[in-house]
Amino acid sequence: MCERAKKVLVMDDEELIRESILEILTGCGYRADGACDGEQAVELYRRAMAEDERYDAVILDLRVPAGLGGRGAADRLRQIDPGVRAIAASGYSDHNVLASYQEFGFCNILAKPFTCQELVDAVNRAANP
Repeated sequence: MCERAKKVLVMDDEELIRESILEILTGCGYRADGACDGEQAVELYRRAMAEDERYDAVILDLRVPAGLGGRGAADRLRQIDPGVRAIAASGYSDHNVLASYQEFGFCNILAKPFTCQELVDAVNRAANP
């Protein structure tokens, strides 16, 4: 019996970055969905849980100027699913979540810019604990 492809949710407010990540993950065999902000990510996650199609990993951009960012989205996702496997992503190295991501409920970090291999490694670690 074949194992189902791992499912990943990618939240980034920059469309080009979001679409690039989705393309890389899809090319590596993941099923991937995108969200432009935390609100949309929470809604997609909620819907997936209701359909018994839980995400194996979630990548959350920490800074979303015009909406709910990754830290707030992660808090709301933990209310829906305490076992959510969230990865914090940020281009700001001084962000306090990156320094102590586990204290904020994240299982991993991605510092932008990241390579394709770093992306895949982070998702693999999150989706296969």
